Amino acid sequence: MRQSQTLAALRKLAIASWVCALHIDVSAQSAQSAQDCQLRLPPDAATSSLAKDMAKTNPCTLVPGLKAQSLDEVWKAFMKHGKTGGKRFDDPPRGIPSGVVMVRAEGLTFDLQDKVAEGLISLNIFAGSTKVVDLRKPGAKVVIPAEKFQAGVSYKWQLLTGRDDYWGRMKVLDAESQDTLQQRLAALAKADVSPEIRNIYTAAIYDEADLIFDRDRIFSDMNKEK
Repeated sequence: MRQSQTLAALRKLAIASWVCALHIDVSAQSAQSAQDCQLRLPPDAATSSLAKDMAKTNPCTLVPGLKAQSLDEVWKAFMKHGKTGGKRFDDPPRGIPSGVVMVRAEGLTFDLQDKVAEGLISLNIFAGSTKVVDLRKPGAKVVIPAEKFQAGVSYKWQLLTGRDDYWGRMKVLDAESQDTLQQRLAALAKADVSPEIRNIYTAAIYDEADLIFDRDRIFSDMNKEK
């Protein structure tokens, strides 16, 4: 009898411990979620009307899954853009995809305008040793069809001009990351925010997906509007 009472007491103690641990875990998750949702813009942003508008937004409700930290970093980079050098945020996009890239339904755009004066001879794209694109005398802007690329696959591009031979590498975003990205962009598209806020949020979404090329292109466009 005493043994049964002891076992029952131990069971109650185990259940109580489990409930307590579960409560602590949920509280920790809630605290973490709150931290992820809280913007921490620098003090010098207090006088900026754009910063005030940013502070009114909540990334966790505006774009579920997007962390406030990403927005903070993108904000700081945007404010420094064009004023300091040597950082990847400040490097203007070359117009040619590099790093991790997202292939949209209409295809992948190669903006070759900066090299037109050199005389464009050819644009080649390789998947390993296989040439998937062989374009002679490309125009200043080329859109490669989406079906030429596969999710998660790495490619190498070659641009030959009358002056030089340029090479670069890129990797197409994997399917799972692409789905997440599209969901976040779709959520942002429904949000009632200013174009400036939308640009910063879009840049942060790209930044979290490691789409540096797309993110920097937004920075370049925003910098022109300053």
